Amino acid sequence: MNHDQFKKCIGQTLRLEPPAIGPDGRPSDDDWEVVGADEARKAATLRNHTRGGEVIVGFDHVKNYDSDAARGDKCGFLNMLWQLRIGRDGAITARPIPARAAAAPGPEFHPLIVNDGEAERHFTWSDRDGAVALLPEGEARQLFGTFIGVCDALRTETNREPQFDAAKDIRHEIVWELTPDHLSKHKLLGGMGGKAATSVLVLTNNKAQQVQERVVNTTPPEIEAVDTDYPSRSGLQDRLTAEGFKLHWVREEMVGRRRGEGWEVVVVADDGRRVTFKVPPGMPSVDPSALILMKRRM
Repeated sequence: MNHDQFKKCIGQTLRLEPPAIGPDGRPSDDDWEVVGADEARKAATLRNHTRGGEVIVGFDHVKNYDSDAARGDKCGFLNMLWQLRIGRDGAITARPIPARAAAAPGPEFHPLIVNDGEAERHFTWSDRDGAVALLPEGEARQLFGTFIGVCDALRTETNREPQFDAAKDIRHEIVWELTPDHLSKHKLLGGMGGKAATSVLVLTNNKAQQVQERVVNTTPPEIEAVDTDYPSRSGLQDRLTAEGFKLHWVREEMVGRRRGEGWEVVVVADDGRRVTFKVPPGMPSVDPSALILMKRRM
């Protein structure tokens, strides 16, 4: 970006793409503002409005600006070529994002695909896909209430009995969840009746117990077209905030990435239906992307 483009950003509420890395090592979707642009130095000052602090970035550290019409006229995104990091002491630093080398063909996987009622999830284990050992391991994921359907699917597919082993005493074959692009894997945690837990899902060599007939709604939820004010107007935002969630409208093409950061699509029950919410493309007309309502625990 050049000096004039940065000057136009002064006074706007901005988010970074990719987000800055927070003190806990996770992406932090904070609000930022350009508070100064020095043409002589070819540098701009970014201020973090969420947690405080400033950092100076070169004009060539930012690729371009995109509007964020879902949040308002004075909101936007800065698409970064440098990664910002926020230290535990509040200091903000920046380093170049390494250029990606041409990707070599990755291993082919044949995962067990299970629809949990919200999305298709991909599961595998070493006996099914030996190449899973080559994948980098991401943060473990909680199964919560989906453990019943996942375990039943494993029983039906393998005729082996799943169970949960203590994280420090894993004696059986780990069941991994793959990201949709099959580029990383995650352990699955459960064993506490749908509550958050630390035990790891594994496959034993014991014969599977008989799968009980369960009345489970695995039909993908219906999509309801709304505007960006719907969550606050309907009371949905207040209810989910009270339950400990943060809500955010996410561009449809970014949903997969946000899932990897711990976000999930909002699904609510409505007169026997299961519903998700979308702002269709062109509503608002200045944003060509559809927006999906997602949530994450605060």
